[in-house]
Amino acid sequence: MRDVEVVLIEAALEKTEGMVSQAASILKLRRTTLIEKMKKLMIEKPLPKSDLSIDIEID
Repeated sequence: MRDVEVVLIEAALEKTEGMVSQAASILKLRRTTLIEKMKKLMIEKPLPKSDLSIDIEID
């Protein structure tokens, strides 16, 4: 059961680019319940895709 929860939560967070409130809505959970589950299952909120890009300047 734990593995299924992890997969579902991670998929919802990825789909919403880490927006916990939107992920909770998809999962039909309260935001606080999702946060508690994330802590219990040691799931970290993913970085938004914009934070993952690296700008490199070449002279």
